[in-house]
Amino acid sequence: MKNNKTLILAHRGFSKKAPENTRASFRKAVEVGADGVEFDVQLSSDGIPVVIHDETLERTTTGKGWVKDTSHEKLSKLDAGTHFDPCYKEEGVPTLREVLEIVENMRVINIEFKNSRVRYEGLEERALALVKKFNLLDQVIFSSFNHYSMKIIKNLESNARTGILYYAKLYQPWEYAANLGIKNLHAHYFSIDSQMVEKCRENGININVYGADKNYEIEKMIKMGLNIIITSSPEEAMRIRKNI
Repeated sequence: MKNNKTLILAHRGFSKKAPENTRASFRKAVEVGADGVEFDVQLSSDGIPVVIHDETLERTTTGKGWVKDTSHEKLSKLDAGTHFDPCYKEEGVPTLREVLEIVENMRVINIEFKNSRVRYEGLEERALALVKKFNLLDQVIFSSFNHYSMKIIKNLESNARTGILYYAKLYQPWEYAANLGIKNLHAHYFSIDSQMVEKCRENGININVYGADKNYEIEKMIKMGLNIIITSSPEEAMRIRKNI
């Protein structure tokens, strides 16, 4: 029997084919037909939501220092692509607005707030305002390892979809999510099992996983009937889903 229920999201865009969290990576995710994308949002020094994973610049750009201390204009002019391939040297750090313009027609857009190490005041409000401006509230899931941030979003907009990000196993996570009024658990794939998935289903909680990039991992997650897989291998995941 074909399983077409599990949605496939490209992790930081199609980060195996283009530098992560760049316009090029999101265009490639759209081109291959992924159901959606996942990406990370922080605030520049002048308060603009920008898309980059690390709180510091050295790993993925030619810049130095902290995202929070750098203007969005300077971030846009950094080289965020040469570390992946010199052909991407023109890729800078995009703004959230620029990314939404590329992915606005995708089924699911997972915006992860990178606000655990740095507490960005106003990040939730500014990201939510842009999502509403693009009329994307029904397509977006906000997530974070900072669970206070998810409560802020729910207080700002009760209809916003939110997800609790976590890495290790949680005790009865469906109860924790329900207590927060949150319908999505964003778990690392090795922290789940079939019993936990069944309990979440019984309690109306969606299970979305990240970290499953190898074929056997992806196949196992799809066969468990998860709602979403966030993966760096979206093409392979779609092929596997089609053949199950």
